[in-house]
Amino acid sequence: MPRTTIPILGEHFPSQSKVQSVQELVNFYLEEDRSQNRFIAYGTPGYTLWNDLNGSVVRGCLEHKGLGYVVMDNRLLLVTDKNTVSVLGTLSTSIGSVSIAATNNQIGICDGTSFYLYNISGTTFSTPGDGDIPSAPVTVISIDEYFIIPVPLTNRFQVSDLADGTAWNSLSFASANARADNINTMVQVNTLVLALCDSSCEVFYDSGGETIPFDRAVAGSYDFGCIANRSPVVIDNICYWLSSNNNGLVGVVVSNGGLPNNISNRAMLQELSTYDSLSDAIGWSYQENGHTFYLLTFPSSQTVNGQLVGDTWAYDLSTGTWGKWQSTLTNAISPPQQTRHVANCHMYLNGEHIIGDHISGKLYVMSPDAYTEAGEEIRRKIRTSHFVATDLKMSMNNLVIETESGSGIDGIGQGSDPLLVLRHSKDRGRTWSSELSRKTGKLGEYDQRCTFNRIGSGRSITLEISCSDPIKWVILGATALVDVERG
Repeated sequence: MPRTTIPILGEHFPSQSKVQSVQELVNFYLEEDRSQNRFIAYGTPGYTLWNDLNGSVVRGCLEHKGLGYVVMDNRLLLVTDKNTVSVLGTLSTSIGSVSIAATNNQIGICDGTSFYLYNISGTTFSTPGDGDIPSAPVTVISIDEYFIIPVPLTNRFQVSDLADGTAWNSLSFASANARADNINTMVQVNTLVLALCDSSCEVFYDSGGETIPFDRAVAGSYDFGCIANRSPVVIDNICYWLSSNNNGLVGVVVSNGGLPNNISNRAMLQELSTYDSLSDAIGWSYQENGHTFYLLTFPSSQTVNGQLVGDTWAYDLSTGTWGKWQSTLTNAISPPQQTRHVANCHMYLNGEHIIGDHISGKLYVMSPDAYTEAGEEIRRKIRTSHFVATDLKMSMNNLVIETESGSGIDGIGQGSDPLLVLRHSKDRGRTWSSELSRKTGKLGEYDQRCTFNRIGSGRSITLEISCSDPIKWVILGATALVDVERG
């Protein structure tokens, strides 16, 4: 009976047909091991409390010149460090995501009701009274010391005076005219401005004109719109956003100002088509240990027991693979349920990754060395593709799952003697066996092996690996004794 490598690691790819795939990757990400031509799974980062702002929701944040600007409930806060917070101004709204942008000396904020401006050198907060500022603005961006705000429900965007968000000229505007649809949001990508419309996008650049300094680029129109105005994120001069057009949902696309490229897999598109809402999706990014992630949270993807339960997808730029990052929100729903990741926004401040909580006024610091979510366990799961013998019958025995053993924490309690849990299915994920657990090794027990005997026989075998101990989780691969016979 030969020992066979079992393909346990792959991206999140559950199909609408379980016969095709039930593959899941939850709170793990993949790293390529070129020396052995394989992937390794690492646990996603946890977080610890950084500052409790004593509020209900962190709506947005921005790092600017080494300082953090945070909108929590209806207040704009200046966060110098974890112990120093001051109130800069008050907004007229208390809920909903906000858009924040900065010029050299000003911070602009849009909340769907008003445009607010904080003058850094003058330490003043105001709602500019210029009548040429678009009413009920949703998005603000900045480029070349201009603020730009799209006019809601139109194809037009307004441009402020140079380095002055209090002054706006009614003639200083431009329009996205290639398609007959409205601008949903706008994004700065390097020296370009992307006007993301309902079903298309148009590219503008600073041409230096006196009245309106922005003109549309030649061949700068594409049939890739934006379905969620908070989804765009710029990473390394490339914009990622959730796209749709006149034909329906496109998926997540990327562009540096040229023709967008779709990076969604079929499984993601199938699942997104079942969500209750896509328009409130929130994008953010995280970079650590050579991996950069585009994260896309759907706050109201579904309702469970009368409460909204969201979802968060994560795209790893280094491997081109998708996974899910989920949180266990014990205070959000009973019994505790896996929901969207807790982060509503992210900023990299003074060498730390700071995220804002969507159900409290708390700021956390994310780190690969944090193995819980502020004390809450992180439930991790890998569900494999089907291991199929087609017209044959196979038996699987002596399954060995290789982990980075001996990573238990020093002391007693959860994590001191960590467990890896296994279930298997012989009918392509329709039903599952009872759970079996194996120890991965206390601190220093580096030779511990996770061995599962007598998995069973069938024409198809699917494995599910899960864990929740607060340790560094690394899954290296799996082998088993597999015997194939005519069935």
